[in-house]
Amino acid sequence: MFAMRTVSSIYLVRVKGVNELDVIEELNHPASISDALTFSQGQQAVAMVQHEETKIHFKVKLNKDLRNEVLKETIEMDPQ
Repeated sequence: MFAMRTVSSIYLVRVKGVNELDVIEELNHPASISDALTFSQGQQAVAMVQHEETKIHFKVKLNKDLRNEVLKETIEMDPQ
């Protein structure tokens, strides 16, 4: 798995085979993706933080099941 940044987005991509890539997540707003996070029993996860206007989105996904979020939170900030 790797992250790829373009001018407008960040893509989280998984290598499925020799000639096959799978785009797991596309982040269009300012965002950051963590290194691998280690959990118990040898499990690993990846965290993503994304800033969208007055909201901050936080997601954690396990490496074994990247389609589903283990944790998904949104924080609404007060505009000042």
